[in-house]
Formats: sequence, C-alpha cells, structure tokens
Amino acid sequence: MKAAIMILFLFIFGSKSKAQKAQCEFSRKDFEITGITSKDSNFYVCELSDKQSIKRDHQEDLSDNNVRLLHILKNSKLETFSQLLCSKFPNLEVIWTENAAIKSIDQSSFKYCGQLEYLEMNGNKIQEIPPGTFSFQNKLRELSLENNKIKTLHSDSFDQLENVRTLSLASNDISDLPENVFVPFKRLLSLNLNNNKLTTIHADSFRSHVYFESVYLYNNQINSLDPQIGSKVPAINLDIQLNNCASSLFNGRVDIKLLKKCFDNYKPRESRIA
Repeated sequence: MKAAIMILFLFIFGSKSKAQKAQCEFSRKDFEITGITSKDSNFYVCELSDKQSIKRDHQEDLSDNNVRLLHILKNSKLETFSQLLCSKFPNLEVIWTENAAIKSIDQSSFKYCGQLEYLEMNGNKIQEIPPGTFSFQNKLRELSLENNKIKTLHSDSFDQLENVRTLSLASNDISDLPENVFVPFKRLLSLNLNNNKLTTIHADSFRSHVYFESVYLYNNQINSLDPQIGSKVPAINLDIQLNNCASSLFNGRVDIKLLKKCFDNYKPRESRIA
C-alpha cells in the first residue's frame, strides 16, 4: 500500500518519468470569490497542468503551507482527485477544477482540506458523491458540482456541511433525492437542481431544513410532488418551470391549484422492510 501511494505521489508532483504529467506553477493572483471570509484576496496559487515547461519552485519565503488556492487546469489529465493534493497543501481555502475531466471523488479526497471554504468542480465527469465525501469540510461555504455526470446521491453524501450557503448540482443526471439528503445543510440558502432527471420530489429529502431563499428545479421531469413540500421546504423562490406537470415560478407560497396535478400524482416512498 505504501508503495502504491508513493507511486501516485511521484506521478502528481515530481516524477521525471514519461508517465509524469501534472505539475504546479506557483504564483500570486487576485481572486474575488463570493463567500470567502478571508479579507486578503491575493492568493498564493498552485496551477496544476501537464505542461512540459512549467515553474515548480516556490516563490521566495513561501512553501506548500502558503498555498491557498488550487486551480486544476483543463489539460491536467487527472482523473481522480487524490487525497495527496490536500495533504500537500493543507491550508487550501479554494479548489477550482472547472472542465478538468476528473471522474471520481471519494471519502478520502478532501480529508486533509479542513480549511476549505469554496469548492468548484464544474464541467468534470464525476458520477457519484459517496457517503462521507465531505466529512472534514465544516468550513465549506460554497459547493458547485454543475455539469458533471452525477447519477447517485446518498443520504449521507453531504454530512458535516452545515455551513454551506450555496449548493449547485445543476446539469447532472440525478433522478432521485434520497431521504434526508439535504438535512445536514443548516444554513443553506440556495439550492440549484436545474436540468436533472428528477421525476418526484419528496419533502423528506429536506426534513428539518429551516429556510431557503431559492430552490431551483427548472427543466427536470417532475410529475409528482409531495403535498407537504410547501410547509417542509419554505422558500422565497421555488422555480419548477419546464417540468411535466407544472410550469411556473412561485414567489412566497406555492400555488396549490396550479400544482394540483403534481400533488394528485404523488405517492409516498415505499416503506422499508426491517
């Protein structure tokens, strides 16, 4: 096992073999990112790519511990987000991996990223969010996994994310929201599930959530809606346009007459057999 870990480490950060692809270029850059609590917007950045000519030496008086932003570029060719990335840069506040072709994340991927506040992995090829993936991210404030290939969520996919304010799972292949899946989000204000394959919305997916500013369910395949959704998921903006039995934007209370067909189609989850 130790040998396997060392091989992966060399592949990512320093092997001179032909197999080595990903390398860091260190620099200072200004990033204005909504939701980041740090007053300093000048980030020490690792840009990860497979360029053959690239600077890998730290700037003067700086080290891996000073890296606050990891930007994985489109040509990095990293298919798995390894825990070694967070282990090498333990003080990361921002991870940005848009269109980087990453296929998988797991329970260990972010284990050593306890300072993470902003995670954007849009436009990758992730298919599943395994249970406990974000168990060490209690400082995370914004999570975006748009435009992946996510089919599977688990009831504990988002455990420990009580401080997240914005969650986007738009443009994936999600067809079901498990019971209690959004319960860990005690401060979630905006939930984006646009452009998925949802057919039924159960209120128990949101059990004990207090308040949303916005819930976006635009362009799914919804034909069944839990009648308790209005009381269990209070929201200023609930957008369910372009679905099978509803096509309107609701402000304040849900218009029950307009949604009657959805409510009439609703069937509770099947009881679990002990």
